Amino acid sequence: MALGDYDNLMVQYLDDAFPRVLSIGHPFFDSITKTKEQGKQVAFPVSMGPGGGGAASFATSLTNASSVGGIVEQWQINPQRRYGTVTFNSDDNAFTTGPESAISAMENTTKNAMILAMQTFGGRNGLFSDGYGTLATVSVATNISGSLYQITFVSPSDVWNFRNQQVLTQKTTVAGATLDNSGATCIVTAVDQVGNSTLGPSITVDVGAGGLVPTAAHFLGEAGTQAASTAVVTFQGISSWCPPWTSRPLTGSFNNVTRGKYGVASDGFAIDGRGVPIVNAIETLAANMSNLENSQGLNLGVCNPSALSKIANAFDTKARSDYRAKGDPEVFYTGITIVTPAGTIEIFPESGCPSNQVFLTNGDNWVFGTPTGGNPFRPGASFSG
Repeated sequence: MALGDYDNLMVQYLDDAFPRVLSIGHPFFDSITKTKEQGKQVAFPVSMGPGGGGAASFATSLTNASSVGGIVEQWQINPQRRYGTVTFNSDDNAFTTGPESAISAMENTTKNAMILAMQTFGGRNGLFSDGYGTLATVSVATNISGSLYQITFVSPSDVWNFRNQQVLTQKTTVAGATLDNSGATCIVTAVDQVGNSTLGPSITVDVGAGGLVPTAAHFLGEAGTQAASTAVVTFQGISSWCPPWTSRPLTGSFNNVTRGKYGVASDGFAIDGRGVPIVNAIETLAANMSNLENSQGLNLGVCNPSALSKIANAFDTKARSDYRAKGDPEVFYTGITIVTPAGTIEIFPESGCPSNQVFLTNGDNWVFGTPTGGNPFRPGASFSG
């Protein structure tokens, strides 16, 4: 096969593969509406206030009404981009072209890279991105030999956000204006997702060439994704639209809407569930959300797989594996159904979700916009190197 044919091959492969790859591991993505979008920006108007006209009499109600009308804001959302590059040795192709070869080296490498890109989309740089590129909070960083450091995390499940050869940066705060050590980097050389009785899940990094100093309580991110900015600048996942309790109060502008000014209408709900039985935390959050006057009820929840069994035990319910995917009738999900003050909610595990957070929402209120001219995962212009 000529090098120029690989582009067409990968385009066709991605067109066929991406819906299933995303649906299999991401029930949240499957549950929300997909729309075709065009242009450099998409605007979503939202009413933040009806105008203030209310009283026991019509005359006073008219007086109280705002002369400029209600408060209508709009989120102005730019396309979210992420790039990945895969390299391979084209000389290897010569050893895989015989009839006994199932697939060529270039096709296999590129196809695996595309699958990885789609799977990564469901993680902390995609669906669950906080908009700042945060992958984990350092718990302990230990110099084990020379320029090698072993790092554990405040949330042990965050180890799954890392892979070998990944280049990392670090920040003092999530929304910090600068990167640590003037943007110094380190390279992941080993990932231990299991750990042992004395050391939990960890990664090993080499700081020799990049000069980064891993520091406890600082925040690691991918170089080029984690930015030196106080504003959300990277992919905006669920965690950016509804930041955790520890990141509040919210201020500044988010997609052209002022945060902190309109309360949950622009910030989403969040409560501190630390030290509280999980069933109480979920019921309290759901009850608070149902108090909103125009609340449409809750029907969808997502959590880390490690939290699903805890929720099932707390609500005395059994996990089911017969939730049929909306986008692909051959895909089934394992989840649980719980009853809360805000309605019946189906909760599913998402591996990219932080293990210390549970998200409750109405899936009908979310929209995932894909390019008008194709699917969200496209190969580059050339596979010649």
